[in-house]
Amino acid sequence: SLISTKDWFVGAGFDILTICLLFLPFITLSLLPGRYTMRTWYQVILRGLFLVLNSTLVFFNLIDVEYFRFTKKRSTVDVFEMVQGGNDLSQQLASYFRDFWLVMLLFVAFLWLTNRVFKKTVYHYEENQTKWYKQLITLVLTLGVTVFIGRGGFVLKPLSPIDASQFTRIENTAF
Repeated sequence: SLISTKDWFVGAGFDILTICLLFLPFITLSLLPGRYTMRTWYQVILRGLFLVLNSTLVFFNLIDVEYFRFTKKRSTVDVFEMVQGGNDLSQQLASYFRDFWLVMLLFVAFLWLTNRVFKKTVYHYEENQTKWYKQLITLVLTLGVTVFIGRGGFVLKPLSPIDASQFTRIENTAF
């Protein structure tokens, strides 16, 4: 079936929702008030957390790209059940590396690029530039907006992947 512009925007909305929820710890730690947040050890922790969160998203999305090519559906919990089902994965690991070397190369390239971009975008400011209460207000407002987006807006229950069928044709929900 043909994918419309609306389908792309719906998919992007669900991606933004996922990013907001997954990066909530990073956002929180990045916006905590205090002078210690500019110290080297704290920035190392932030960078490590960012890289772990980002590489997790990239890793599962790259796996999903290949999985979708074969099954025409997105990977879900059934993939983990399939992997845990026996020693099949360990026996086929060498063939996975051989067949999907490009995916692994893309993953390493994304990690390298993410690390490079993070280094270039770290915000350096003078210690007394912003008052602690302004930093606290920024933290509370940003967390409120992030959780609001992460829940899917003004809805009683948070959005889930199954809710995509309310916004697009059922055959396009996998996208």
